[in-house]
Amino acid sequence: MVTDADEAAAQKQLPLKIWLEHCQPGETWICPPEHLHKISDYQSYADELIRKRSDQLAIWREEKNLLACKFWPWGPRPKPKKPKNDSWKKSKKVIKYPKSTEAGTSISAQ
Repeated sequence: MVTDADEAAAQKQLPLKIWLEHCQPGETWICPPEHLHKISDYQSYADELIRKRSDQLAIWREEKNLLACKFWPWGPRPKPKKPKNDSWKKSKKVIKYPKSTEAGTSISAQ
């Protein structure tokens, strides 16, 4: 279900989508001043869309208000690997604790 917020977000990104359909390496898109606080989000979004168009294009952020279409000669980027957090499985260290004493008594040298 499309909400009003989704519609508003799509309208804000419409000029960016139109630019992404035809941009060539070296061209830039100027982010409107009222949307500068979201330029990092726009860069990620634009890079994702441009990669679907061609794996030899990328969107980089230049200056504080520009997104630039760049040539990416290295082909598709590898997907980031998720770090495995199973180091606790590899640890087989056995910890031996001292035997407990009865309540009220202390361990002393005899």
